[in-house]
Amino acid sequence: MRTVTIVGVGRVGGALALSLTNAGFEVVRLVTNDVEAARILSTRIPSNPSVSTLAGLLKIDSDCLFVTTQDSKIRNTALELAKIPIQGGEFAFHTSGALSSTELLPLEEAGWRAASVHPLISISDPERGAASFEGAYFAVEGEVSAVKMATTLVRQLGGLPFEVETDQKALYHAAAVVACGHLVALVEISQRMLAHCGLENEMIRRALIPLIESTVANLGEHGPAKALTGPFQRADAETVEKHLQKIKEIGDEDVDRVYRLLGLVSTEISAANGADPGRIARIRNSILLDKNKPRC
Repeated sequence: MRTVTIVGVGRVGGALALSLTNAGFEVVRLVTNDVEAARILSTRIPSNPSVSTLAGLLKIDSDCLFVTTQDSKIRNTALELAKIPIQGGEFAFHTSGALSSTELLPLEEAGWRAASVHPLISISDPERGAASFEGAYFAVEGEVSAVKMATTLVRQLGGLPFEVETDQKALYHAAAVVACGHLVALVEISQRMLAHCGLENEMIRRALIPLIESTVANLGEHGPAKALTGPFQRADAETVEKHLQKIKEIGDEDVDRVYRLLGLVSTEISAANGADPGRIARIRNSILLDKNKPRC
């Protein structure tokens, strides 16, 4: 059984600590500034890992090392870890989506083989995160043997690994932010619009969630090209023009810009699906004929 040390026990690190045991690994040590919270977490892990701060870590005696700190701290953490004596260490991983395995260069120079392993899911707390690894996709990249080990680890977690080129890691993460973080921002825009219609916040949330869930289900079954519905899918220029007029009346420039920019993307999808070219052109002109039009 391979042994694991986790440095940084937040949402992702905590989720890994809870789930790695079931994947055939033994978590032997949790390293964190929040020692009390980590001790509570350790009581839920069968191996009952020891807990320490980074300053109190005198040796690394595990096969695998996970650095699950904030992105901005990964390189400095790797520098500090590289100074600590190793007993049996082989593979070092970090879980950043935006940063590549090169952040772990100090550890590679100390003898570790490094890779990044990023779960392509939203993790709000360790418990839900651990449960959501099953069936999730993970992006892996780095040194060849470390990637092979990361791939095995992901599969043992019940995940689905795929490789990303090291120099494309930031673009990969930007795509993930658009699909996840920007979706949250998009819902905020929709809430602003519905608030102008007189709906209360709780009602807005209850009304939007089933709509979003049905859209996600359609995306899962058909992909973007076939999941698009509504006036842009139908090339319904008259409805789009009504939307633009009402949005202009509420005077929220963020709403206006978002609707117009995403509307242009939606017209491209609709056009590719064979919508009437003349009506697509009318919609595009309506979107662009305004002082607030997006500069594409």
